[in-house]
Order: sequence, then C-alpha cells, then structure tokens
Amino acid sequence: SQPLTGELRCWGALDSRPGRCRGPASGPTNKGVHIHQAGGSPPASSTSSSSLTNDVAKQPVSRDLPSGRPGTTGPAGAQYTPHSHQFPRTRKMFDKGPEQGRAWHCLTADDADDAAGHKSFISATVQTGFCDWSARYFAQPVMKIPEEHDLESQIRKEREWRFLRNSRVRRQAQQVIQKGITRLDDQIFLNRNPGVPSVVKFHPFTPCIAVADKDSICFWDWEKGEKLDYFHNGNPRYTRVTAMEYLNGQDCSLLLTATDDGAIRVWKNFADLEKNPEMVTAWQGLSDMLPTTRDISERPNPFREKSRGNRAGMVVDWEQETGLLMSSGDVRIVRIWDTDREMKVQDIPTGADSCVTSLSCDSHRSLIVAGLGDGSIRVYDRRMALSEW
Repeated sequence: SQPLTGELRCWGALDSRPGRCRGPASGPTNKGVHIHQAGGSPPASSTSSSSLTNDVAKQPVSRDLPSGRPGTTGPAGAQYTPHSHQFPRTRKMFDKGPEQGRAWHCLTADDADDAAGHKSFISATVQTGFCDWSARYFAQPVMKIPEEHDLESQIRKEREWRFLRNSRVRRQAQQVIQKGITRLDDQIFLNRNPGVPSVVKFHPFTPCIAVADKDSICFWDWEKGEKLDYFHNGNPRYTRVTAMEYLNGQDCSLLLTATDDGAIRVWKNFADLEKNPEMVTAWQGLSDMLPTTRDISERPNPFREKSRGNRAGMVVDWEQETGLLMSSGDVRIVRIWDTDREMKVQDIPTGADSCVTSLSCDSHRSLIVAGLGDGSIRVYDRRMALSEW
C-alpha cells in the first residue's frame, strides 16, 4: 500500500497545478485556456525535483513588451500572454497562419520595424504631385473674370486691335474692288523661295504669304519683300506637302498642313519673331491612300510616272463657321472632320475611279463641290444619309 499512496500523492500534486496538466497540445480549439484561470496570467514554473516533470513540456518564459507601448498590461495587474503562447508550433494544411489573427497589442518590436519599412516602401512607389496640383487648382477663386473678358487685360487689348484691323482690311478691299484700278500685270512681290513651291496660301488679314515646298514652309511679307520665318513640317521622307489652310484667321491664326501620306498637322507661333513654331496637334486624316494619277484615262507616260507631282496627294477645305474640315485626295471618299469634338463626322463616297484634286464648300453649309482627276466636277449634299448615295 505504500507505493500506491506515493503514486496518489503525485497525482494530487499534478491536479493542484493547472498549468502542468496532461492533455493535448495547445491548438486553435483549446489555446489560451490558462488565460482565464488564475487571474489571466500563466502560473509560475515549479522548482520541484520530481521525476514526473520530465514528461510535461516546459513552460516558455514570457517576455515583457516594451513599456512605451499602450495596452501591455491588463486590469488588476494582470498581463497578456506572449505571442508564442497563443499559437502552436506546428501549422496545419491550408492554415492562414498567426499573422491573420494577431492583435495590435501582440506585436513585437521586430514586427513594428517591418511594418514601418513596408509603409515607407509603399509611400515611395505612389508619390505623385496630383494632390498638390488639385489643391492649388481648387484654391483659386471661382468668381475670377477670365482675361479675355477683362477690359484692362493684355489679351483683351490685343483682340480688340485685331478686330479693328480686320474691319479696316475689309473696307480697303471693298474700295479696291469698287475702283477696279489694280491690273494683273502689276508686280508687287518677287523673291526666291528656298525650295520649289508646291502650295501657296495668302493670309486673309495680314500681308503674309505661306509657301510650302516638299517638306518645309516659308513665310514672306509680300509688302516689304522680307522673309519672316522658315521651318520644317516634319513629314517623313518621300512625302510632300500638298495642301495648307489658315485656321481662325481673324484672331490667333493656326496653320494646317496636309501631306500626301494622309497626315494632318496644325502649327502655331508661325511668322513670329519672338517665338518658335510649335505643333498644336496632328492626326491621320486619310488612310489607305491610293497611288492614282490625276487622269487615269490618259496613256501611261514614263516621264510623268517618274514625277510625284502628278498625284493629287491630299486636298482639304476649311469651314470657319462650323469648324469642319473637308479632306480628300487619292481616295474614293470625301471625309469630314469636326475639329471641335476631334472626331470624324461623315464619309461621302465620290462614286468615281479618279482622285479628287480640289474641294470647296458653299456658304450655306450643305453642299460640297469636288474637282476630280478625270476632268469632272461633282456636287455632293452632305445632308443626305449614307444609304442614299
């Protein structure tokens, strides 16, 4: 009976220490049971020399969190368990891991350093000045008068000066037409252009003439006989400028150029002594340009085929009132562009086998007249639907 009594004492000693009970390892279903016992703190390890303690896993020693971190101590002097006590050492299959369920009070100093480094890495990748720009934009006064409406602004004064100049030019033109004293054989301007001229365009209100050669444009003052500006159009090799138009000629003028590859370019600050020419926009006005000649009914001429001048290239016509641009050339259509909305409006089939060599639209904004390479002149009504052609 003596050995039996000693064994019962050992079992009683084990029952009196809840932290040393035999049972399954800590897992998701039974983890943290000792938190609710003995005031929420783990029991202290025993210094007994009993041989039975070798069969029980040793209790990990808790580490105190940094004193500066809030929430490390509980009520009535109780302390939260360390992070290592809340999760098992083994990880089950498809387990999300301890990072998913960790509270903010369970983070260690190393975790805080990793989080700070991660935040600095993220902030470095998303840096932008859009927020600062938006703040400056919305900080501007809403009721501020635009410069063109301010009577004392420089822009308003320049616009008024151009308006008076245009009115004076119109009156002078009417007087010259009524007198009819100007003769066609009177030579006003004579000069040599840097390249062979292919397109010539007068400005409607200033004594400026634009002369385009293969890939460059030269501006002349035909009253003084001086060269104002000269710049390259930027079209690729083996292409040439075939058409030009002045946009907004009554105000701040823009120059539109068209090349025989179907490209359209718009320039500003041309013929300006203080600024360099700058491209405003460019787009592909026509695609699938056909290598046709001006008159397909003629017999092949080897001397004519060597020259690219026999091609119509691209021809345009600008309608200032509506902002529409008519374009055609070595194609079988007349394409209409809306420059305000920056989109194609309509394609009118020409119904001919020859190219279009010239375009013009009427003042009533309904008819388009096209001259073709076979010598015919065709009139199209752009109000008709595509199914009616």
